[in-house]
Amino acid sequence: MDERLAELEHRSLQRILGDLWIMSGLGRRQTILRSVHRAVMRLLRPAEAAARRLILVLAYRITVTLPPARAAAPKPDNSQPDTTRPDGVRPPVDLLPDEWRPDRWQPFVLPEPFPRLPNSDAPPRAFAGIVPARSDEIDGSRLAHRIDALFHALDDIQAAAQRLARWQALRKRARERGVFCAIQPLRPGPPLDLRGPAARRLKSHELFSILESAHQRAWWARNAPPDTS
Repeated sequence: MDERLAELEHRSLQRILGDLWIMSGLGRRQTILRSVHRAVMRLLRPAEAAARRLILVLAYRITVTLPPARAAAPKPDNSQPDTTRPDGVRPPVDLLPDEWRPDRWQPFVLPEPFPRLPNSDAPPRAFAGIVPARSDEIDGSRLAHRIDALFHALDDIQAAAQRLARWQALRKRARERGVFCAIQPLRPGPPLDLRGPAARRLKSHELFSILESAHQRAWWARNAPPDTS
C-alpha cells in the first residue's frame, strides 16, 4: 500500500509540475508577470520539498559501496561545454528553449537549502517606500531552470535516489575522517509549507496532503530501526 501511495504521489507531482509550466507560460516567452511568478513559486516550493522526501525514502533503501578514496584529480579542461547529465546521459526531453539552455545541465538540488541570512552589505532591491508592481515583467530564466531540474528528477527518480545515497555515503566517510559536514539532506523539523501562513495558503491544494504524507514517510524511513531479519 505504501508503494502504491508513493507511486500515486509521484505521478501527481509530475502532473502538478506540468500545470505549473503551462501556468508560467515560459515555454513561449522569456519574461513573466511578477504576480504569476509569485503564484508559481508558492506551489513550486512545496513540490520541490515533496520530491526531495520521495527521493529520500528511495535513497534509504540503496546500499552504496564507495571505491577507495584517492587523491584529488586535476581540474578538467572546460574548453568544451559539457551538455551531459552527471551519469553521462542527456535528458531525453528539453523543456527549456534554446536561448535558455545552459552549457551544462543543472541537476535538481537534492539537499534542502537553508534560508539565506540577510546581508546588510547587499544593495536594496527597491527604493524605500516603493513596492514593486505586481504587473511588472521580470526575467523567468531562473524559474524555468528550477522547473526543468525538478522535471528531470521526477522523470528518473531512481537515478536521483542513487545520487542522494552516494551523497550521503561520501559525507559519512568524510565524517569518519574528522571533516565536519552535514549528512542529513533535509532541514530539521517540518517543511516551511506545512506551518505558518504558508500552510494556511496551501491547505486547500492537493500539494498539502502530498507534502504531509511524503514528510511522514521520510521521517519514518530515517528513524526506522535497522532490519535484522
